[in-house]
This record gives sequence, C-alpha cells and structure tokens, in this order.
Amino acid sequence: MKNSFAENISKDDILTLPIVRFEGRIVVVDSVEGIAPACADLLSHKIIGFDTETRPTFKPGIWNTVGLLQLSTPGCCYLFRLCNIPLAPQIIEVLESTSTIKVGVAVINDLRVLETFHHIKPDGFIDIQDMVSEWGIAAQSLRKMAAIILGGRVSKAQRLSNWNAVALTPAQQTYAATDAWICIEMYEKLMQTDRRPLPRPVQAQAQMQPQAQQAQASTPTPIHSSTPVPSPAQVQASAQPKTQPKSKPQPRPQPKSKSKPKLQLTQTNCQPESQPTALKPISDPSSQPGSDNKPKKRRRGIFRLRLSSRKQNK
Repeated sequence: MKNSFAENISKDDILTLPIVRFEGRIVVVDSVEGIAPACADLLSHKIIGFDTETRPTFKPGIWNTVGLLQLSTPGCCYLFRLCNIPLAPQIIEVLESTSTIKVGVAVINDLRVLETFHHIKPDGFIDIQDMVSEWGIAAQSLRKMAAIILGGRVSKAQRLSNWNAVALTPAQQTYAATDAWICIEMYEKLMQTDRRPLPRPVQAQAQMQPQAQQAQASTPTPIHSSTPVPSPAQVQASAQPKTQPKSKPQPRPQPKSKSKPKLQLTQTNCQPESQPTALKPISDPSSQPGSDNKPKKRRRGIFRLRLSSRKQNK
C-alpha cells in the first residue's frame, strides 16, 4: 500500500476526525477464577494489544500500583483488575512470552511500574513510538498516531479517572479497551504500508523525545512499600544545617601611592633684590595740612606659590 501518512497533525485537525472506539467484547477479570481462561485465549494469538491504567496521585515522586492491565485480541479485550486480584503466574506467562507479541505505546513506562511492584521479566514487546519514524511519522502520542495512521480520533476523557473504584463504569471500560486494541490496528496498518523513513535529523529528534521523558521520570515510590522509617535522631541530624568553617578574612592590598612634587612656599617682594633701603617715618596724615583725612594704603609683600622645579630652572 502506498504511504500517504502525514508527518504530524494539529489538535484542531484531530477534532474534525470521527471517534474511533473498541466495538468488540470486553471481559472484566476481577476474580481469580477468570484469570486462567483469559490467559489461555491471549496465548493463542500471535499479536495482542497492551496497556495499563494507574490511579493518579497528583503528587510528585509518588506512584500508585497498577490498577488495571489491558490485554486485547482483535475481537476481545480482557481488563485485569490488579487492584483486586494478584498478578498470577498465568498473567506473568503472557507478559514474558516471546511467541505472543505485545504491541503498545510508551511500553517502557508501563513496564517500569509493573517491575517496581512485581518480580517479572517482560519480553516480546513492541513500542509503536519506535516504529513510526520508518513510515515518515514524527508524532509520538497515541492520539496523534491514531489520527495519522487510522484517520480517527481517540477520546481521552477517562484518562484521569479512578481506576481503583469498586466497579468500572462503561465509559472507563470502553476507554481502557480502546487504548489496548487500537495498538493492534496501528501495527497492522503500518505493516501493510510502504515504508518512507524520516530524514535523519527529524528522525533523531522524534526518537529523543520519549527518551528525554523517560530520563526525567523519577523512579516510582510505592505507597505501600516497606521503606524503613528514620529514627528521630536521624531526622534531627538531617534537619540541622551543616556548618562550614569560617575562613579568616585576608587583608586587602593597599594601593601604591604615587610620589607627587612637593610645593614650596617662598616669600617675594615687589622690589628687586638689593640692599634694604631705610624707610621714612610716615607722619599722621590727619596732622598735615590739605589732607583729606584718609589713611594711605601700605604696600605689603605678596606670597606666591612656585614649584621647586621652576626655581631650579632659573
């Protein structure tokens, strides 16, 4: 089949597409008696869809245990309620089987949570996110990939609902079954279409997006884990701030003073250098006839400021 897939799609374009949902049979497995026949049916198929649902916590660093495990065939989807039943050996056999391929989206995130709370060694999984770049698709979310590959819109209205509720609503069951079943539909459509790989820069960027999300995701901390409680002394010791030794203040370097030429104060007279002349006594001007009774001003020496360098030049 000729490849006509778009590289990406906008949210507005997705809203114009028709709704795609699972129309087959949905079996809710919430008792131990229903595990064996469900797993026997799953192992009889070569390809099945895989997904999990976890009750949201809205708290960073804390993850709940997996509440629902969805394993779907093309015509029937089994919803294993792990909040009510154990992860039985029959279910582990399906997850570790290499003859039955499990197809999903962001598989590594779901398996990380399962491996945290259960001792399993999953095998035979295929992630659609790792495949689509070979068909010229850069989108990575399930909703966008389904819109590009299948031309339909997947509803995500029930994603943040309570998956540990006493009974699942019909809307929750349809949502959970669709997420697992649609992975089979996308995989088969890709296998029937000619490949058209993305250019290397675009392909590398598309592959780095899920890897960056996985690196940023912190290791899940189970709520009901057997983590040792610290003693009050340890809590008090960790709460005290660590004091660092104070360093002695070093003296600041003083700037070097530049030598400036010194100023010398010299006294000079208006008369040239010669022998001093005798001063005549000045009589009282008021006693002389024809005087205007105004005292005359005396001429005094003038102090001048000279640089020593100028004096030496003279």
